[in-house]
Amino acid sequence: MTGPGRGEGAEVPRPAGPGIARPPSPLSGSRCRRDGNGRVLFAHRDRRRAITVFEIGLPDGAKRFATGGTRSLFALRAGTARDLRALVVAEGAVNALSLAQIDRCHVQSACLSTAGAPSKSQREQIGLAARLLPNLEAVILAQDNDEAGERQAETLRARVKIPPRVAFQRCRPPENADWNDIVNPARTGRRPR
Repeated sequence: MTGPGRGEGAEVPRPAGPGIARPPSPLSGSRCRRDGNGRVLFAHRDRRRAITVFEIGLPDGAKRFATGGTRSLFALRAGTARDLRALVVAEGAVNALSLAQIDRCHVQSACLSTAGAPSKSQREQIGLAARLLPNLEAVILAQDNDEAGERQAETLRARVKIPPRVAFQRCRPPENADWNDIVNPARTGRRPR
C-alpha cells in the first residue's frame, strides 16, 4: 500500500497483547503513538478493536499511511456508548483532535477520522455505529470547507445507512479551511473568519 496518500514505506506497528479482549464495538477507542521520527501515528481500528493501519500526521498537515493495512476509523471519544448523542466525522485525525479541542466534540460525541475520502467499509462502519448506539441523535459531517470536503460530506449523506431517529447535520469550518486552522492558525498563516 504505497503511493500518494497511501504510505511512506513504514512498517505497520502491530498491537501488543492477544488482540480482542472485549466484545466487538463499532467505535473502538483509538490510540496515538509517536514514531522514531517524531511523527504522530493514529491507530485506525475495526469493529473488533483490531488495529488495521496507522494514519501518519505530518507537520504540514498532510496525511499518510503505514504500509500493509487498510483504513477503518480513528475514533476519539469520552463516556460510554449510552452517553453518545453524536458521531462527528472529520477528514483526518488531526482535525478530529482539533474538533475535540474547540468543543465541537464533547462528552456526548465521538470524533471520527476517515483519513480522506470515506471508503465503503468506513461508510458501513459509521452506519453500524449509528444503528447500534442506542441514544444517537446525529451524524455530524465536519469535513473541510472546500470542494473535496463537500463531495465527501455528500457521499456520506447519500451512502451511509442510518436509522430514522438519527439525522445528518453539516458543520463547516471557515471557507477553504479545516478545523486545525482554527486551533493552529500559525500553521497556514490564515486566521479563520
